[in-house]
Amino acid sequence: MHSALPEKQEAPASPPDRTAALAWGFFALAAAFRLADLETRNLWTDEAWVALAVLKASPAEVLAAGKSTPPFYLLTVWALSQVAGTSEAILRALSFAFGLGTVLLFWPLARRLTTAAPALLGLAALTFSPVMVYFSKELKQYSGDAFFAVLVLLLAERLRGSRGDKGWVALALAGAVGLGYSHSLGFILPVALASLWLALPAQRFRVALTALFWAAAFGVFYFLFFRRQIDAQLLAYWSGDFPDFSSLT
Repeated sequence: MHSALPEKQEAPASPPDRTAALAWGFFALAAAFRLADLETRNLWTDEAWVALAVLKASPAEVLAAGKSTPPFYLLTVWALSQVAGTSEAILRALSFAFGLGTVLLFWPLARRLTTAAPALLGLAALTFSPVMVYFSKELKQYSGDAFFAVLVLLLAERLRGSRGDKGWVALALAGAVGLGYSHSLGFILPVALASLWLALPAQRFRVALTALFWAAAFGVFYFLFFRRQIDAQLLAYWSGDFPDFSSLT
């Protein structure tokens, strides 16, 4: 008689396999939360202002009516509405893409900066954050602020990891294009430059060139778009939230 061969048992999943599975699970949950009621919720007042702008007939009219909304955000939503219609879901599609993209980009950035456990904790916090979920399905540019901040920091960290061997063009273009989608990116770019300046002393000429390129891009955006977006009513509305430095004078 031949003894029965023992059944082959599957090896338990290795820690990297479990980490990847958890990360993919968070990605799926992030997409589900950000898709929920993307179309069913009515536009509120601030969204309606953006919607009225992007429903104009031409790009020039869109930019003129867009007030403080970043120009590339307006034009991209306008292009989407021309192709796919003007439902709430279509108008919010760019914010959804930026919101989900932020979650996807955060993971490789976190893994470069820390070990798996705190990276997963950060990913979970971003996935379930009520603020980040809400901004991902609002017709406003705020999810784009987060997306380009994470993208620029990830590209800067990749440059640091390669000792500046590759990635300068991608970083420069991401920062320049991002300024058209996010006003707040202007505060993130100097941080990325400072980190590279300190981490890569042998590459400081390239860091300086990147800074000049971003400064030129900001100048173009300012003279073409930003200076026309200064609105006296918005300044008066938000003036109470600005820092008060009057005591220093």
